[in-house]
Amino acid sequence: MKCRYELLRHGRYMLPCCLFLALFLSACAEQINEAKKKQIELATANDMSKQADREIIGKDGAKMLLIPAGDFLMGSSTEGREDEQPVHHVSLDSFYLDKYEVTNKLFQKFVRETGYETTAEKEGRAAAVTSGGEWEVIPGANWRKPEGGETVFESNREEHPVVSVSWYDADAYCRWADKRLPTEAEFEYAGRAGTRTIYWWGDGNPGSQRVANIADESAKRQFPDLPIMAGYDDGYERSAPVGSFDPNPWGLHDMIGNVSEWTADWFAEDYYQDSPERNPTGPFNGKYKVLRGGSWHNGPLGVRSAYRRNSQPGYRYDHFGYRCAKTPSAPSSGNKGIPL
Repeated sequence: MKCRYELLRHGRYMLPCCLFLALFLSACAEQINEAKKKQIELATANDMSKQADREIIGKDGAKMLLIPAGDFLMGSSTEGREDEQPVHHVSLDSFYLDKYEVTNKLFQKFVRETGYETTAEKEGRAAAVTSGGEWEVIPGANWRKPEGGETVFESNREEHPVVSVSWYDADAYCRWADKRLPTEAEFEYAGRAGTRTIYWWGDGNPGSQRVANIADESAKRQFPDLPIMAGYDDGYERSAPVGSFDPNPWGLHDMIGNVSEWTADWFAEDYYQDSPERNPTGPFNGKYKVLRGGSWHNGPLGVRSAYRRNSQPGYRYDHFGYRCAKTPSAPSSGNKGIPL
């Protein structure tokens, strides 16, 4: 009886100790696994931009990069807004994405070959930011002359992203080029490029690194009331030629800043609450379309990788543009994807 009593007495203390030890070891294992995952993601991201065989040339003459199949965490739970929540797991098949935003020069080629007339040209107006920083609907403004004055070709902006285009214009161009607009999930996945930070370069000011054309010290000089990334100066008050800044780890340029980019998806504020895990394509219908990436007119909040903007598909502004995506004709052999 005494032995049994001693066993019970000591066992009463041993069980909590064992449970504590098990929880401690489990937490340590999770931290190790998380560290390994981040190492793999960073290693993969660093290798991606070096793979020359990822690049193809689209029908429109634009360079495209193969974005491999993989998984990522979409959204934000800390620095973001309610429509960016909850953070959720997304799995995507591989796809091609334009290396740069579609330029005025490429859009001109599309118009010449098809005779296409944009929404702004049909309706005779588009919106732009005036030199005083005010939004204004400008009669006669369109993709050729976003501010309503001289054309983009007269002002040497052939290689700037085309702007003042509606979602319908962007969709028509991509279809002509045998492409499509990227989904919202594809855009965030490619924009993050294997990173989990607020921006692909980190969680704050990029310092002297030239990473994006966003609202900064240059913009502040023309638009004093504009919220900016204080201490960063990209040298441009408005749009910049595509490819003027460092690419993200997957070799894509201007995935943050320059112009906000149309995506294929309809917008719903609560879509993340029950969106499918695999290849989400947004709600079936809606009133607004999603734009991603932020622009030269957006400060720190509006250029985050998770930031969602929406607009009616017929609207066109002097900081709205796009790039195209393309589904591979056949799965890439040996593609193991990017682990979460």
